[in-house]
Amino acid sequence: MDDQKQLQQDAAAVQDRIARQQTKVADMQTTLGAMAAEQYRDGGIDPSVQLRARADRRRGK
Repeated sequence: MDDQKQLQQDAAAVQDRIARQQTKVADMQTTLGAMAAEQYRDGGIDPSVQLRARADRRRGK
């Protein structure tokens, strides 16, 4: 029985971690959506975002 209880606890911990990560992803999507909407309204990409994107591409991200 102890093994089963440990597995249930481990599964619950993993589910909690997944839920936290999903929340982070949703927050990032919201932020990205707001940035995209602002970019659309303003008609371009903020220069700091362009620099960051270039740097990320060079590093392979």
